[in-house]
Amino acid sequence: MATITVGNNYVVAGNSAMWINKATATPLKVRGLQGLGLALGFEQSTVEVSEMGRRLDSIVYSGAKLSEISVNANFVPGDASQEYLKNAAMANTNIKNVRMYLKDGCHFTAPDQISNPTSAGNGLATGDSGLNVGNYGDPSAGSKNALFANTITMAPSGSFALFIAHTSPNGGANIAVLSEATNLGAATIELIDNTIWDTLGFEDGDTILIDGDGTTPKYAQIASGANTDIITLTLGASGGGDAASLVDAAAMSASSAVHGASPSVVSESDVVC
Repeated sequence: MATITVGNNYVVAGNSAMWINKATATPLKVRGLQGLGLALGFEQSTVEVSEMGRRLDSIVYSGAKLSEISVNANFVPGDASQEYLKNAAMANTNIKNVRMYLKDGCHFTAPDQISNPTSAGNGLATGDSGLNVGNYGDPSAGSKNALFANTITMAPSGSFALFIAHTSPNGGANIAVLSEATNLGAATIELIDNTIWDTLGFEDGDTILIDGDGTTPKYAQIASGANTDIITLTLGASGGGDAASLVDAAAMSASSAVHGASPSVVSESDVVC
């Protein structure tokens, strides 16, 4: 992943959001949010090294673990999104289709299934990464004038990525299919997109999320973007399936949205939302 090189893009959380099952027929926006994590952090373990003759011990970093995130929310009785999280905790469900938006409808973090592949295939169900709901706190109020609120703790089961390149803020931008091919079980699709790929910051090797067929967002990886008109998407190291399982190629048009993870953006003007 390349480094973002824009200026000070500080973000306040006033318009942040958490979505489950985004870009499907049954999306859920988590209501009542008062706090949100992005699932990008990690914590390293330390080992203290001491030896005779040295007054001060040294600290060496060793293994690491992904950081838990906390979602603080005002309790909304009967809300479908909060019930979904509660049930996910009870059933030990790994939530694959989840996005934490820095600003609703714009940049977001989501599981990086290309960097965390499992068996053959590219769908959300086959990747390692997702969120496990650990603790669903008891909704409580500290005084008679306070709102009932609780804290929900979640643990990532794999890497998350920051998706900060988009074909447009809220949808596709004249995407057309140039060709599609299957080679040894690894599907590829070449797209032509009116030279916008480079200007929006998409880069070779980026993890790509494609919204557009109305069922489940699909993952791919940019294999070659040297030509500013044409970009090639592949299923990544996991392979499997054919181009149709990646996305309905016929449906990839202006209604499709393509999001790229952690690209190198040249200037503020390249950030579209």
